[in-house]
Amino acid sequence: MAVTPISRRFVLLMATQRSILVLIASSLLACLADQRANGQPPNDAHFRSRLNSLESNPDDHPVFLLRLLKFKGDTDIEAFQKYLNVSVARIRELGGVVIFYGKAKPIEYDFSGSKKVFGFRPCPWDRILIERYRSRKDVLRLAKSEDYRTATKALQDIVEKTVVYALNGSPWSGGKKRSPADTMTGPPEPPSPNEAVYMLNLLKFKPGGEKIYLEKYAKVVAPLIKGTHNGKVICHFKPEQVLVGDEGYDRVILVMYPSAKAFTDMLQSDVYQEVSGHRADAISLGHLYGFSNEAAELKKLEQKR
Repeated sequence: MAVTPISRRFVLLMATQRSILVLIASSLLACLADQRANGQPPNDAHFRSRLNSLESNPDDHPVFLLRLLKFKGDTDIEAFQKYLNVSVARIRELGGVVIFYGKAKPIEYDFSGSKKVFGFRPCPWDRILIERYRSRKDVLRLAKSEDYRTATKALQDIVEKTVVYALNGSPWSGGKKRSPADTMTGPPEPPSPNEAVYMLNLLKFKPGGEKIYLEKYAKVVAPLIKGTHNGKVICHFKPEQVLVGDEGYDRVILVMYPSAKAFTDMLQSDVYQEVSGHRADAISLGHLYGFSNEAAELKKLEQKR
């Protein structure tokens, strides 16, 4: 059968259209991959489905949102302040409270002569917010607030990367004590002078790892933090839903040390060095980031209203 010029053009046109469709599909997939990598929800429907999953969880205790934000290089900090003004006000109206707000705090540490701490590295985030809500329904009410949605859209323009986790104050496995965060009415009062560093621990356990962590590591380190180095475990959480981002954890812990030196002195102590291997044995993923306590800035926001 002879191929006419018209049929040739038709075949060429179809091939071109297929190529264009493949290119468009590839671009969309790449875009979604970039959004996931940057900690952004791929689309509003995806984010909404995660929020709906949160609402379906038991609502007998407070729920917390942990937000970590990385700004773009040329960020207008005033835009973030506007977001903070709106969000703090709306959270208060819903009967909630910001229980921690901090900025990344560089910590210099020389590992020579001591073991490296799994997950301890320069903080990749610029800000941290931990918010307490009376219920999961209140989180959805916040998300539906028009001025909050407007402020959030403006925030997206200045943020390079963000993750948001819903947490609760459930006890550790085998324990009965819920997190002190359940009853916190505001940020912890920083020591004076305010040189304290607040270490955020994001932990994912290996199978059976939580027991190893509690019995062989935490049992030794908790008294060391409090007694020898004047630190304090501010609160601990069990993550229940990833709202923005993909990396999940089993436990989130916030620990205060009176100074960066107090923290690094603990890491270099003989007692810590002896048990630090148990932490590595217990976790498959562990991030350890340092932040300041910006409670004073939150107080200023409260006083303005």
